[in-house]
Amino acid sequence: MASRLARRLNFGRGGGRDCRRLSVWVFAGEPSGDAIGARVLRALRLEAEARNDPVTSVEGVGGPAMLAAGLRASLFPMAEASVMGVAEVAASLPSLRRRLAQAVAAVNAAEPDVLLTIDSKGFSFRLAKAVTNEGTTKVHVVSPSWWAWRGGERNLRALRVAGVDEVACLLPFEPEGVRRAGMNAAFVGHPVVEEVRETAGAFREARDARRAAEAFTQKKTTVLVLMPGSRDQELAKHLPLFRETCELLERRWRTIDPGSELRVDFLVLPQHEHRIRRELQTWPVPATCAAAEADDGVTRASFLGGADAALVAAGTATAHVFAHGVPQVVAYRAHFVTEWLARALAKTPHASLPNIALPTVAPVPELLGPRATPAALADAAARVLRDESARRAQIEARDAFLDVLTPRDASGAKVAPSLAVARAALDAVEAKRRERAKS
Repeated sequence: MASRLARRLNFGRGGGRDCRRLSVWVFAGEPSGDAIGARVLRALRLEAEARNDPVTSVEGVGGPAMLAAGLRASLFPMAEASVMGVAEVAASLPSLRRRLAQAVAAVNAAEPDVLLTIDSKGFSFRLAKAVTNEGTTKVHVVSPSWWAWRGGERNLRALRVAGVDEVACLLPFEPEGVRRAGMNAAFVGHPVVEEVRETAGAFREARDARRAAEAFTQKKTTVLVLMPGSRDQELAKHLPLFRETCELLERRWRTIDPGSELRVDFLVLPQHEHRIRRELQTWPVPATCAAAEADDGVTRASFLGGADAALVAAGTATAHVFAHGVPQVVAYRAHFVTEWLARALAKTPHASLPNIALPTVAPVPELLGPRATPAALADAAARVLRDESARRAQIEARDAFLDVLTPRDASGAKVAPSLAVARAALDAVEAKRRERAKS
């Protein structure tokens, strides 16, 4: 079955070699990394079997998606390694150090063939550096954003010092900088490319169902999706902000579109659902809530299919929303120290992936830091809900966005990003084996 699926996915085969065994240790520190890891683990198993090098064990740290994809058990809860921001990290330092020491000990005891670290650079780089087994191939997925911050090249130096063998880059302009820093790199594309292809049917069904319901009831509703973030600290900052934004928008709505009722739909991770439902008891606008794991693209697509626009915390979610052609406004607030440092160090004006991937167009409005006020967000949300030119600018840029994020093989054929990661990782393993065989 696996070999048939490998052929159907156009996986390359490496015949004529003795069958070997591949052990994998994988680390993901946040929900987006968990979703990437799940896809990669599935592709890695199939591609490794096709090369007569089947995966026999997968250990590490991950969330529900990776556990469903074959991770035996998570060494500790993934959320305990998920902290972002200078001030926020400082407060969690003792716990992070303890978990890092635990992970280092586990990897060095396992001596895996592959150490696969996914994003979460602070934890990932330290983990890779501390691995002592010379036979372990170190692959890091999601290049540090060296292009986004002043001094960002230091993160590349940290990768090199950690002895990383291969960097799998999600954006097409990233490998060049990684190679300049002295490491191997491959453009593997963005996982949103796979998700939107696999869930397009669910999106269309939800959109058609909403249109049919409105035609039947003769009642027009305008739906704004709210995606406040995946971390506890993001919800703490964004829920009060989004509440005030909705309150202002609701007051203006009778003037903006008197024939339509405004409704808000929250889309959050399951661990945040209870908290959001409590919030909704006093929310100023009619509201609902749905929960989806980071790798649950079908639920996310179905939810977005019923939306007119979205208000999204900067992060991976901006790519999912844009890829489905839903106009959005991006916002972000953090600790004041984190925001001050971001303003001082940022080299790019953009925080959302659509604007980063399409900088000459930059179709998505972003309101970051102190600019993310309820009044400004309400104005921006009203535009993407009702201004057809603003909506069209985002919808028409969708295909270019997906094309930029799609990898291709040597023949120019499009390749699934998870397969591109698997191939890059296994190529790095084979290169290390050849190198060690010579010595």
